[in-house]
Amino acid sequence: MSEFKEVGLCRYEWTAYRNVSLSYSFTVPPGVPMELGMLTYNQLIARLERETLAVNGSQQQFANFMTTLNSYLAFTGKTHESPVGPELGRQFDEACRRYCESLGLSERTIRDRRSHLNRWRKTADSLRAEGSSQRIAYAKQSTDFNELLRSAVARTGMSTKALAREAAMSFSTLGRWLRGAVPNTRARPAIARIERLCGLARGQLGQALARADKLSGRTRTVSAPIAYRQELATRVRATYFLNERDFSTALLAELRELYTHKTAKRPVLARAGRGVWAVQPAMQRPDQPVVPFAPTEVCVSYRILTRMLSGYLGYICLDQAEGGLGRSRAEAQTLAWFAVPEAIEGFMRFLEQRSGNLVHGGHSRVARQVITLVQPSTGFLTLQPEYAKQLPVDCRPNDWRAMCADAKACASEWLKASKDKSRNPADPISELLALEDPLKPVIKAVRELDKLAMAAPEGSREEAGCKRDALLLSMLIVNPLRIRNYVLFSIRNSRAGYIYPAGSQYRISIPKSGFKNSKSAGVQDYDVGLPAFLAPRIEDYLENHRPNLIGGKPDSGVLFPSRTTGGVYPDLGRHIESITQRLIPGCPGIGPQAFRHLVATSWLKKNPGDFLTVAELLNDRLETVMKNYAHLRKDDSLSRHGSQVETLFTDDDDED
Repeated sequence: MSEFKEVGLCRYEWTAYRNVSLSYSFTVPPGVPMELGMLTYNQLIARLERETLAVNGSQQQFANFMTTLNSYLAFTGKTHESPVGPELGRQFDEACRRYCESLGLSERTIRDRRSHLNRWRKTADSLRAEGSSQRIAYAKQSTDFNELLRSAVARTGMSTKALAREAAMSFSTLGRWLRGAVPNTRARPAIARIERLCGLARGQLGQALARADKLSGRTRTVSAPIAYRQELATRVRATYFLNERDFSTALLAELRELYTHKTAKRPVLARAGRGVWAVQPAMQRPDQPVVPFAPTEVCVSYRILTRMLSGYLGYICLDQAEGGLGRSRAEAQTLAWFAVPEAIEGFMRFLEQRSGNLVHGGHSRVARQVITLVQPSTGFLTLQPEYAKQLPVDCRPNDWRAMCADAKACASEWLKASKDKSRNPADPISELLALEDPLKPVIKAVRELDKLAMAAPEGSREEAGCKRDALLLSMLIVNPLRIRNYVLFSIRNSRAGYIYPAGSQYRISIPKSGFKNSKSAGVQDYDVGLPAFLAPRIEDYLENHRPNLIGGKPDSGVLFPSRTTGGVYPDLGRHIESITQRLIPGCPGIGPQAFRHLVATSWLKKNPGDFLTVAELLNDRLETVMKNYAHLRKDDSLSRHGSQVETLFTDDDDED
């Protein structure tokens, strides 16, 4: 693609599965010859070949070296394109011993093989040392800002940790600045505090940083505020929810009864055909909390209900002066409130007011839940008139079924009215979608993460974190699956979904139950290949960086572990937002769902009308893709029509 012609150092391009071909480029800092900052066997071979053939008549010696290397790579499951890993590093002695034992050759031949491998290891050590020097040189290619900061900190006599604490900033952030990293937009308010603590003139560091930005061509822009996010932040500060930890014993007993009704093979009460809740073993969904009274089970539907219930009951016991019903906490804790029309109406209006007079999807979800519970023949509440006794005396009806019918009618009216949207999903990515290629800034962010990894201490968790994030964004560009899949990706054979090597590439395997639309017709188990260009990055991450993220913690096998726990990273979506906000100029932060829009738009802009390929890329239904991207089809149709009309005007001018 023309947008990426300036990136001339990259030797790879990728092909998405099912003949979807796109080309993207990744580079490392200028002057650093190692592809993506890692040593590969191709580079190692090129170095040893130059060294060996520099001596006349050494062609056979080099051929012997290659024979041994190829045999050793086959034994370790690697290729010439693979990164050089611990098999020529800290695990060399053990790997070499096992390799030699497996040969079954004469002692003399084994000695020769061992000698050849020692030469390969020596060459690898030499290249690593050069790479380390380049890493240090890159880190020292710092601007006036970094040099000024280092000098100022040194003069204070304070430790970096103490200075960071006094400046109310992260110790790791200050450490990165000292090593040569450039502060991101959000961290820059701390610069003024550093200036004061180090005795510098106000604005001295800021001016040096501005000069660095100008010299590097780097522009720091502040993203436009997203109205919905600002409004949401205000709502969060004015919370009214009843915390689930405060649910009473009686309410938990009601929830247990409902859970049993929704999950039993043969429920005692009548149940709608589609009224069954799906249950999964907790080990398959470590990203979700277990059901309190079923600690080995995970049920997303139960989780959705309890979240909704927390808000609804919180409103019921909220003070009237604040817009609630003003009931005591003890009075509020029962499912029976879902059958009280006045409470439903009040809560819906309460939500409407908090949303700026919009009737949106939040109203729709509450309404659907109420309708399910108070259906005339299959409603869990309708069929149990004894629940009326759980309500305060002044709220108990004379006719329970009649009240349930009124509650259903009330919820149905709100369901019909819920046509508004409290947010525009395109707001955070509107500027990216307007670009000729919306993915280009994300690819630049990957390159920036590679640079940050180069600037971090070798073998550090900071380096490992950057490499994890670079792989994460790369995979999202290539295969924009939903956040659930990325959280649960495993490096082992897991029913939740895993990644595994197959020849020169890695593949992704996910059972159909691992998708949001798993019950839709035609949904099948998922097994697709990742482009071969990603294989070296994946191998480098798995062998050299992922272990540093886990440290001494138990290895749960997840591909993208949390740096804190070493296990499942449930907030991975927010982490992606943080990365993109920090590294994409003017971006307020985007999550995995936005990547689906970026990938689809990028493809459709270059391949107008190819909705079928987009459906394959997103692993979604064609109808869904057509619905969400119909505006691009209209744009394309009008553009082609406009070109045709322009031709007619031109032809008419020629006739005159």
